[in-house]
Amino acid sequence: MRSILVPTDFSVCAQNAANAAIQIAVTFKASIHFLHIMPLKDELMHVPHVSQVAMQDQKKGHAQNGLNLLVSSATNQGLTATPMLVFDNGNERIENYINSFGIDLVVMGSHGATGIRELIIGSNTQRVVRNSPVPVLVIKQTISDQFKIENIVFASTFKEEFVLSFNQVAHIAKQWNAKVHILFINFIDKLVDQTAIDRIVKKITEPHPDIQFTTNTAEANDEEFGIHQFVEMISADLIALTTSDKTGFLVRHSVAEDLVNHENIPILVMK
Repeated sequence: MRSILVPTDFSVCAQNAANAAIQIAVTFKASIHFLHIMPLKDELMHVPHVSQVAMQDQKKGHAQNGLNLLVSSATNQGLTATPMLVFDNGNERIENYINSFGIDLVVMGSHGATGIRELIIGSNTQRVVRNSPVPVLVIKQTISDQFKIENIVFASTFKEEFVLSFNQVAHIAKQWNAKVHILFINFIDKLVDQTAIDRIVKKITEPHPDIQFTTNTAEANDEEFGIHQFVEMISADLIALTTSDKTGFLVRHSVAEDLVNHENIPILVMK
């Protein structure tokens, strides 16, 4: 985790994500990039007696000032930070800047989306979660001066390669001295024997003898429900899960996106 991307629209939830990202960058000794994508078109462009050039200049100055404040917050913590102001003609996407800047982690805020809004347009965060080639950490809560993670739920159906994903979670857990609660989603109509579950867990945990972990099973045909119930039961601080484009592989993309919309604790989605 050497380079972190923080998209921002300067909203409260984006500021929460920036605060978390700065603390994570300090922990992992990473550099940080603050990205603001500014639309070229404005909702006031057809209002009479308004200078579009002046209005655009004002918005640009506000955005640059906001980015500079974020950079100052990061550099005050001894970090290397870069402001990125991008003008959008309708084609710019956050995920376009991941590979070109060598990003290892995206940290972004989300208001979530429920009801009609969720059904019709979803959320910007959902799209990034779906398309990002690197892990995305979604923050929806106010972040205090100390971003503390003590209990991580690592949820999966473990149907394919999962060792690499657990390695990432174990690395994060070690940095935060957190406990990992491995949650096996055991589908009721296709139950897996507990002996097989224990064998899988042993395989992924053996390389990490210094990590505290528990083994847990949620019998459910609804992955999101099973994860939510367990998270509430142990008062988890972070949900980590792996998705893939393959059908039936690990936790489905749609489940990850639903969790991003509905859960209030941070969620780390790895592809």
